[in-house]
Amino acid sequence: MEAIKDYDYIAEARKAKAESAARMRGMSVRKKIRYLRKVSREFEKEEREYHRRQQQESLK
Repeated sequence: MEAIKDYDYIAEARKAKAESAARMRGMSVRKKIRYLRKVSREFEKEEREYHRRQQQESLK
């Protein structure tokens, strides 16, 4: 069951990467930098949440 969840996260990451690339095609350099910083912060937040959930599940 755990492996299925991990594959779901991988699929979501690939989808997000494709969407991000599509959005960036028409952006200026400044907009790309701002967008990448925003996405990076969101990714770090999601990564912390994922690790927190993993820790809680391992304690159960």
